[in-house]
Amino acid sequence: MKNKSAFLAAAALSLMSLSAFAQKSAAPAASPPQQQETGVVSSLFGKEDKVKWSDVPASVQKTITANAHGGKVDEVEKETKDGKFVYEVKVKTSDNQKIKMKVVEDGTLTAFRYGHKEEKDVSFSEVPKAVQKTITDNARGAKVDKVEKETKNGETLYEAKVKASDDRETEIKVNENGDLRELKTEKDFF
Repeated sequence: MKNKSAFLAAAALSLMSLSAFAQKSAAPAASPPQQQETGVVSSLFGKEDKVKWSDVPASVQKTITANAHGGKVDEVEKETKDGKFVYEVKVKTSDNQKIKMKVVEDGTLTAFRYGHKEEKDVSFSEVPKAVQKTITDNARGAKVDKVEKETKNGETLYEAKVKASDDRETEIKVNENGDLRELKTEKDFF
């Protein structure tokens, strides 16, 4: 019950931050950003498909380009929310800043986040014991091999993605003190 409450609180904060960070920029980039190849990942709200830049609608490309600050698009994922396609974009700028944005299929920018983040992969045995415990408690019996350590705005977070025996993927984010910051599961089973 404690994990469910923490998850619901994190989900509510995430939704509130989406509207707080939504904005449009009028400065277009000089050229369209580049984009990497495709794959498939899952999230709490449904399936997200990575898409090629050439498969992104022109209206969405225009908004992304206008807000990329001349950076390179690392990834574009497409998902359906409320019957509309939403494109989640990750951009890396020339000064090593990260931009995340969400753009609806009509080109409307609905979320924008800009900030510096350092991340690296570490083994599970390298993370603090309190972090190991929280991850293990929330892994639903799945084995944790790899953890991503990220530092953003002075805060260190550890993120583990695990796949349980029921094939549902869970993403667990924990701060360096072992406090659960985010818990997402592929299928909503609450």
